[in-house]
Amino acid sequence: MEVEPTGRHGRVRQIPPSVAARADEIVGRLEERLRQLDSPLLASADARQQLESQVRSILTAMATRLATPTGREPAETALSLEIGSARATAEIHPRESLRAAALLFEAALPVVLQELPAERAGEDTEALALALHAEIMERVSVAAVPYVSLLLQRMHTSQFDERRRIARDLHDGAAHAVGVAMQQLELYDAYLSRDPAAAPPRLWAARESLEDALSVIRGLSAELGSSPTEDGLDKALARYLDANIPPSVTAQLTSSTDVDVIPAEVGDQLYFVIREAVRNALLHADTTELRVTLNVTDSVVTASVEDFGRGLDVAEAMRASHRKGSGSGLTSMRERVELLGGVFTLASLPGRGTKAEIMVPLLTARR
Repeated sequence: MEVEPTGRHGRVRQIPPSVAARADEIVGRLEERLRQLDSPLLASADARQQLESQVRSILTAMATRLATPTGREPAETALSLEIGSARATAEIHPRESLRAAALLFEAALPVVLQELPAERAGEDTEALALALHAEIMERVSVAAVPYVSLLLQRMHTSQFDERRRIARDLHDGAAHAVGVAMQQLELYDAYLSRDPAAAPPRLWAARESLEDALSVIRGLSAELGSSPTEDGLDKALARYLDANIPPSVTAQLTSSTDVDVIPAEVGDQLYFVIREAVRNALLHADTTELRVTLNVTDSVVTASVEDFGRGLDVAEAMRASHRKGSGSGLTSMRERVELLGGVFTLASLPGRGTKAEIMVPLLTARR
């Protein structure tokens, strides 16, 4: 690979062919570092093959970059997009790619510099280092595009899921109550002519049903008109628990005093996840006790929902939710948390209950 570009401090006359010959060594160094970090980039044979192909492509492209800094090869972009799509599909966060990029630079640069003739080492070191760094980081940026697309898709799905919930509440709450009221009014008309004494209770029942419908509509209207956590995530959770916990369940909410550092857009997402976890516990856990905690420290926002019911098979529950697709149940909860750069975990013991835990970096959540 003979090239004669002008570097920042001299002319890089040649990228030694022996550098490409040592690609296996560079890949081995990189894989060793990634294994130490238990990186998901080595989770499959296909992922390792893509990693090796990317390293070889980078080493080859260094010469082209140095010779023609503005020239790009379509195949390089295609490979990076392919890798990015595969990692997005595997739900591997771009931070893993950034970590691998830094490790690749550390693994490759010494090899590249070792292959330079001694008389050229000082002259070409900076140009080669810059070319290697630029080539690596450009591929990282290209590979991040599919993950951004995935996040946008998940955001849309999340919003659609929320619309479906509102539609369900309107149908199951308001529409059902109105339907009951209409039935009671029809019975009132029937009893009025046949049994006048039995008619008034039907009218009262209709009034109660209409009041229930009005309450549902007002609640949804308030929810749509403003952030559910407008006056604080802790207060929003307290309202939800007060309105939805049945008398047979004892619920406890514990919150730190500095939750006001959480911005509304982040607090809203946390509220939806915690609310869904509470719903799941009430519907499936058969528990008489529920604990909700919310805590803010210097570095993270953490929250948990814990019940003491029948428990569940976490792996099977996650698989079932995944089969239903994005926007359903546990999958939706995990996706909402990951959109905030956080982590969602679920742990359960049969007969001893289930605990959902959420952790979001405070740098993401702070105003």
